[in-house]
Amino acid sequence: MPRRHIPQIDHDSIRALAADIWSLGASLIWCWTGHRPVAYDDATDRLEKLAVIAKGTTTALRDMRPWPFPEFEDAVTACLAPDPAARLTAKELTAAW
Repeated sequence: MPRRHIPQIDHDSIRALAADIWSLGASLIWCWTGHRPVAYDDATDRLEKLAVIAKGTTTALRDMRPWPFPEFEDAVTACLAPDPAARLTAKELTAAW
């Protein structure tokens, strides 16, 4: 089973940068849509929530967006890539805008 990396689970400094990008993407989704990128119930135990997040499965942005915004959606989706190596870097993200 491949490992997934998010800030709360992985403390490796190289992967921490990719985890920060994931967190940024998650925050942007929350701000834009009012929804989490990963579906779980509020009453779910914290460790169970982290396990759900660590699976790397996110809700499709097209299913929760308030309106189409292709450039933004591409950037946010790249931030949430399950594989840390596939996520945009901060430099790539700022260059996209």
